[in-house]
Amino acid sequence: MSNNNDDFQNISGRIIDMIVGSTLKKHGVKLDPNRIDPEQREEIKKIVEDLRKSADSLTKKTSEEDNSEKDNKDETDK
Repeated sequence: MSNNNDDFQNISGRIIDMIVGSTLKKHGVKLDPNRIDPEQREEIKKIVEDLRKSADSLTKKTSEEDNSEKDNKDETDK
């Protein structure tokens, strides 16, 4: 069970990285850590953390729904 959750989180992280990377590339952005002011850096960190929390919440909700469906199916099979 946790293995599926870990796999999903790994895939989610890779998808987010890919989307962010392709968006930055599309707009010709080249990241230079020295050119990002501290306020922007903190805002980016907050956005990334919010995205992670949203992905974790979705993962948990999906996992709970899957477990609920499995439990219901097991009870109807009895």
